[in-house]
Amino acid sequence: MSAFAATQPNARSQQIIEIAKALSLEARIIVMDEPTAALSAAEVARLFDVTATLRQLTADACGLPVVAGPVEASALGKVLVQARALRAAPADLAGMRALVRASTRLRHFHPTGSPDRWQAAARSLGQPAG
Repeated sequence: MSAFAATQPNARSQQIIEIAKALSLEARIIVMDEPTAALSAAEVARLFDVTATLRQLTADACGLPVVAGPVEASALGKVLVQARALRAAPADLAGMRALVRASTRLRHFHPTGSPDRWQAAARSLGQPAG
């Protein structure tokens, strides 16, 4: 085994590195495709805490509500397409949308307008509150 191979991060570490890199670059949009695939249960819980905090901060910064669907939305869509092909799901778009609405929970983040929220978020993310 070469020294180079020994220094390569495993899939879980690489996933955490990529998420941290996106957050550190202060990206305006972060698109995550299966961000929890390589993470442990504790890391998944932490990621969900971070994304909820980012959604709340977005609502606060924009002064507009943020509505977020489940992280697993793309997987749900794939399952629904397969179910439709097997005639186990509604054939029409309205029926499929109704099925998705009935099987997922949207989270709503409303602006708080409180600077205390920003400081609490910074602390929860391990950043100095500025």
